Amino acid sequence: MAAFAGPFFPLADTRSPVLICLALVVVMAFGHGAAFGPPAAFYAELFSARVRCSGVSIGDQAGSVVLGGFTPMPATSVILWSGGPSWSLMLLVAAGALVAASTRVTAPETFRRSLDAEPGGAAQGGAPSPEAVTTSN
Repeated sequence: MAAFAGPFFPLADTRSPVLICLALVVVMAFGHGAAFGPPAAFYAELFSARVRCSGVSIGDQAGSVVLGGFTPMPATSVILWSGGPSWSLMLLVAAGALVAASTRVTAPETFRRSLDAEPGGAAQGGAPSPEAVTTSN
């Protein structure tokens, strides 16, 4: 979504209904799917099957409340601070993208872990449990 913030806000600044609609269509057609498609698979890999729905839902809903609820306040403050140009909102979106990227980088890699495995599961003696062993596919 950060890649689309650059062209979106200047088009919105034109105040032309045609250009604003064009910007919205492009962002929704390309940016929306790219931003919300991959996380579904990623989130499913972060939690074991036993708690997957709860884990994904609690994280998603808490993030929606905190970021969705409070984002208008810093956005308004940034616009007032900068005097109104759209570059200030692009900086805010870029900052959010950096936070999202940093959380992705620090998340555990789950590529070869079975979706049925318990995260960090170990049998007695510290050996990996059968569920935590990677699949051959």
